[in-house]
Amino acid sequence: MALSEERLGEIAVITLMEKYRENGILLTPRRVKRDMHNLAKKLNITVVEAAECAKIVYKTLYDESVLEIESIITKQ
Repeated sequence: MALSEERLGEIAVITLMEKYRENGILLTPRRVKRDMHNLAKKLNITVVEAAECAKIVYKTLYDESVLEIESIITKQ
């Protein structure tokens, strides 16, 4: 059974999130900007598309991290 484009996209996002969860992300402003431009060029997408995608991924991982911090605080 062939994967639909939508399902393939879902799997790609899940894979990317797991990679970042395991390896972390360096979020310095200069690095983020450079990474967005490099990613856009490599994937042949616009910088805006790369940035919009990164914004979603980074926010999701940030929110997960804050929840972990909150769980530490509430255990005290």
